[in-house]
Amino acid sequence: MSTSALAQATLDLAQAASTLAQATLANHAARADYEIRVDLLHGDDVVPHIPDPLDFGKTVHYKTNSHTGQNADLVEIEFHNGSPYLNPDDTPKMTVTSQDPPLQLEGKGIFFARCYITHNGVRYGWGLTYPGAGGNHVVQ
Repeated sequence: MSTSALAQATLDLAQAASTLAQATLANHAARADYEIRVDLLHGDDVVPHIPDPLDFGKTVHYKTNSHTGQNADLVEIEFHNGSPYLNPDDTPKMTVTSQDPPLQLEGKGIFFARCYITHNGVRYGWGLTYPGAGGNHVVQ
């Protein structure tokens, strides 16, 4: 390997290490006060694990127990009686997902949510078969 090729390879490696370090810092900065797990059980039963109560002003992120990274299943939370989260225009954010960054709890009260997980292209969750695929977000 020539000196210039070795120098370029060293530069490429240093840039890759810097990018990885920045991504790691961003990941740590994006951690939420609450990581609410939503499990897909028995192939089609969606079970949320919502702490009670949630503290006003803290941040929340939703995640699933099934798959990670690029193949992660999508968690969707739908609120129907108001929401503890706000959109940038201060209207209630009625749907949140596991793809959202950590969200700040900006409303106090009891907010019922229906929970869903999309797994292998199929959406599971709230419905006649599993009316327990939801729960209250009690924000104090």
